Amino acid sequence: MTKLRQKSKKTIVAAIILGLLTTGILLGAAAPGSEQDPLVTQSWVDSYVDKECDKLESRIDSLSAAVNGGNVLCLWIGKTTFTKNGAAGTIDVPPMLVNNRTFLPFRYIGEAVGADFKWDNTEKKVTYIKGGTTIEMWIGKTDIKINGKTKTIDAAPQLTAGRTLVPIRFVMENLGAELKWDNAEKKVTIIY
Repeated sequence: MTKLRQKSKKTIVAAIILGLLTTGILLGAAAPGSEQDPLVTQSWVDSYVDKECDKLESRIDSLSAAVNGGNVLCLWIGKTTFTKNGAAGTIDVPPMLVNNRTFLPFRYIGEAVGADFKWDNTEKKVTYIKGGTTIEMWIGKTDIKINGKTKTIDAAPQLTAGRTLVPIRFVMENLGAELKWDNAEKKVTIIY
């Protein structure tokens, strides 16, 4: 259902943008590729439409989350800036990619989604508790526990710059959030 909804949103957004482009509203009087503007190529139009669709999809997600009482958090790899429901903020350690996995400071994830979180320095263990879900993870270990049951993940939590970083997708999805990845912008969108 989610994929169908996403495809429908993308189709609607693309149709609106294409309509605006062909009528010249977004670019002025000349439609791209027309006699008045022969320098604009189809690939340029496709690229432009894709970028504008991405922007509008992010806005639609934000509005949808707001209407449904949820939140939207957007983070960028290597950047300490983020947006939460459109408001800008900063974190002290930026999200980072490690072996194609996005990592973020564990405290920030807990605060962002309203989970209780604990750090056990003796065991080097991170614990998240939200609703009926408890996640336990250990630095450098791929064996974790969800509600007391042992599972294995492909990316272990790690210490970086004095901060505990955890794999964001695994944690967020197990705490009930939805994640989206924009490879072009290196952006993670979390809807919860």
